[in-house]
Amino acid sequence: MSKVSYIKSLVFQLAPKALQRKVLAYTEDKKMAHWQECFKTKVSREEVDELFSQMALDSDVMIHSSLPDIGNIKLKHVTDNLRKYVLDSGHTILCPALPIKGSSFDYLKSIKEFDVRTAPNAMGTVSTFYGRQEGARRSMSPTHSVVALGERSAYYTAEHHLDETPFTEKSPYFRLIVNKGKILMLGASLKNLTFNHVIEDMIGEESFPVRVYDPHRFAIDLIDESGIKHNGHFRAHSHKSGRMRDSVELMEMVRNLPSTQVFPIGCGEVLLLDAKDVCLCLLTQLKEGLTTMGHRRVYEECKQKADSWIDYISRI
Repeated sequence: MSKVSYIKSLVFQLAPKALQRKVLAYTEDKKMAHWQECFKTKVSREEVDELFSQMALDSDVMIHSSLPDIGNIKLKHVTDNLRKYVLDSGHTILCPALPIKGSSFDYLKSIKEFDVRTAPNAMGTVSTFYGRQEGARRSMSPTHSVVALGERSAYYTAEHHLDETPFTEKSPYFRLIVNKGKILMLGASLKNLTFNHVIEDMIGEESFPVRVYDPHRFAIDLIDESGIKHNGHFRAHSHKSGRMRDSVELMEMVRNLPSTQVFPIGCGEVLLLDAKDVCLCLLTQLKEGLTTMGHRRVYEECKQKADSWIDYISRI
């Protein structure tokens, strides 16, 4: 993040709550105006079918979606193709199912219980659709839960809540790398690529150049799909790290990877990423000082851990 952007973010955080609400309302109005303009662009069934016929959907796939950024597109046309190319081929669909779009720290501070049967899903129509399907599973990470549908849905979701932070080796995000999965950006911008956080948990907070998690541990009761209560302790990304986050340069590199497929459609675009290649790219750039927090000084311990992970991921 540039110094100017950082200062703007800091000023916003320090502004009176009433002013913050006005700024957020203005931003939301601009977004709605953009979507209304996009809605004038009708995307036909034939265009959607053609799009999916070109994509290499030959593995499990995690979907980040923002259909309004594509245009007037029918959800059924999308889900029919995902069934044909992913589910019917024995693969698994995953969607981030975060309960809110704001601060994960503030969210954990506000709750005592996370019930996967009733917790909100703020990740849009595609994620909501798959979360309601018979056989769908939702992980019990209170800040970054994931909905999964398909043969490996239990594998992806069963242990997500067992660590305090949501992007460890037990998470669906990491397991997507192990299973050589893909990431489908369905109208969503790369700035919304939640997968980036996996690198931060790989390296660990003692070695990563920036402390991304707040030290506070929240005790949260978890209610699973059967109504059984579990106990857990969780940490959230800090407000400060949120203001410092800057992955624009990294995401441009991800976009230009040989394995990345880019398809313009409607008034937006669709990107298909290889999770393993993205991970290796982020780790390699981290060694050079380009992180999810922008350019940072990277110490030897961090570089050694990145090298170890690069070796492991390369052999998968």
